[in-house]
Amino acid sequence: MIRTHARAFRRAHALSCSFAPLALGTALALCSASPALAQSSRTWSAWVAELERDAFAVGLAIVDLKSGELLFEAAADRSFKPASTAKLLTTAAALELLGPEGRVETELRAAGPIEGGELRGDLWAIGWGDSGLQTAFAGADIHARAEELAIALRAAGITKVTGKLVYDGREFDAERTHPEWPKSDLQYEWAAPVTALSVGGACVEIAFDAERKPVLGPPGIVAQLVDRTSKQAKKPSWHAVWLEAQQAWELRGEIPARGEIAPIRAVDPDPERTWARAMHEGLRRHGVAIDGGIAPAVEAAPASAAIARSGTPLAEIVFHANKDSMNQPTGCLWKHLGARFGGGGSWNGGAKAVAGVLETWGLSEKARAQFGIVDGSGLSHANRASARLLVETLRAASQRPWWPAFSVSLPRAGVDGTLSDRMREEIYRGRVRAKTGWIGGASALAGTVLTKGDRELAFAVLIEYDRKRQGANRNTIKPAVDRLVRSMIESDERGSR
Repeated sequence: MIRTHARAFRRAHALSCSFAPLALGTALALCSASPALAQSSRTWSAWVAELERDAFAVGLAIVDLKSGELLFEAAADRSFKPASTAKLLTTAAALELLGPEGRVETELRAAGPIEGGELRGDLWAIGWGDSGLQTAFAGADIHARAEELAIALRAAGITKVTGKLVYDGREFDAERTHPEWPKSDLQYEWAAPVTALSVGGACVEIAFDAERKPVLGPPGIVAQLVDRTSKQAKKPSWHAVWLEAQQAWELRGEIPARGEIAPIRAVDPDPERTWARAMHEGLRRHGVAIDGGIAPAVEAAPASAAIARSGTPLAEIVFHANKDSMNQPTGCLWKHLGARFGGGGSWNGGAKAVAGVLETWGLSEKARAQFGIVDGSGLSHANRASARLLVETLRAASQRPWWPAFSVSLPRAGVDGTLSDRMREEIYRGRVRAKTGWIGGASALAGTVLTKGDRELAFAVLIEYDRKRQGANRNTIKPAVDRLVRSMIESDERGSR
């Protein structure tokens, strides 16, 4: 059922529009109702009806971001698959719990005495899900981080480790991919393993050099490349398949005989081992030799204090998670919140931590009842959320001191991120900051809109459809949602900026 709220509330001025901060109840009316907004309500109703006639299920909520007034709703309390708009909940909760200046770190501990520049024992690396090491092929990020850690180790009097680099990712549980993720996705980078230690988004990069020989990155990885490609195509069409028995990637498909070939990313079967190998090599390059190689943690970690730390600022992780819709970093953040605030670095632990934040914000019971995010990123078809939940979260976030860091992380229509190619007309460009979302059979968009009259709205639109309708998201839903958002920009009559 569609409910519109274009009528002026007679007692609005007497009450000074003093609604509860997050209340989006259906009895709300506009404090500043106008003929233009009343017309917009009719437009939005017709928009929903048109999609529903075409067998799309629609959930929609639009609010005034400043006052919290509910301007329009359609099935706002219905449960939908939110796809990547689930990242709004994960990243907002992370900013609330850690602050934009917080860091997701890896720490080094010594398991033995330090004498004469030597650590006589093992060097332990304890991971907490730092996903900020994204430059895989060149290895630039991992070696910058290795240099940072090497400087700290030398300051602690260590230039040599007689034992091993023991890598410990046990702050996260062993379930590296969510059981509800589509099995067909697990070979692709958007379903890369979520681990407490990783580099390159838990992916490796494979490229061809000038002589058409395959090269693996980042430096330090020990694995075979078996080249089965044919070098004849005008355009590259190739991929990598991991062969567990051979511990090798087999390259299949066609590559051009001449010209540059862009690298591809392949899911790493053991991201923590790759991290350790790359870090072992990076520390050596920066003056800290480790004699004993690498080994996964088996025993309890040393109880000693950290002698070195390195990590990524949370604001940077949030930026990439939302702007580029990166699943693996968001999953790492989800489990990090679980490990720190939810009782365990697991999928369920992350859900518990985020649900706790929503409760402290005072979201309505209707909104919180529709919180059903299971993986943090939105990849699973088991995720559930409502349009009301998303707009109330946006409203709550807008009142927090870290809102600027959150807002700037959202893609801007016609400018950057996953909205760079949408609503590019000058009149609309940059007025929309919103998180996109799509998985088979579900499409979503949620964020903020700045109207022509400089009124800021928060909105969420969730759509589900038959997954057999090939091309529906690209050909029907995206154009329709863009029309909806344009109408929001034009929804009042206070003039242009």
